[in-house]
Amino acid sequence: MSKSVGRMIFVAFIWFFSLRYYLECKSLTGHTEKLTIAAAFWLMTVFVAWELGGLVRNILEEKRRQALLNRKTIRKVIGDKRSHLVVAVILYVIFIPLTGFYLTSFVAFCVFSLILGIRSPIKMIAPAAIVMVFIYGIFTSLLKLSLPAGSLFK
Repeated sequence: MSKSVGRMIFVAFIWFFSLRYYLECKSLTGHTEKLTIAAAFWLMTVFVAWELGGLVRNILEEKRRQALLNRKTIRKVIGDKRSHLVVAVILYVIFIPLTGFYLTSFVAFCVFSLILGIRSPIKMIAPAAIVMVFIYGIFTSLLKLSLPAGSLFK
């Protein structure tokens, strides 16, 4: 994957999370806070559009990128581990409100390990379980914070 395509994915990824934050903050009660977040989001959207436009121009100017839409290139992007990780993180963020932090994080940790090449179930599940125990111990037991339980399990 070229640097331009990687940057495009990264910029789109950041914009996706800023959109999610913007939509969450629309329920704020303070008018000035809403305006500040809205202004920052829309200013960032302009910069993202500008950056993506420049990256698209760079891609189209390169001779070897003229075949961007051919099947071989698309297969290469789809088969790339970085693309898999981006999709996994997006799914992770989507599933936290549904299934809760702990279950989603445990599954996500296992999926990330699988994407990165870990094939042994023990090497995949044991670290995920240990991390979840530490997170539970620190946030729930020690700091008395409740992490999202998920709407499916309420």
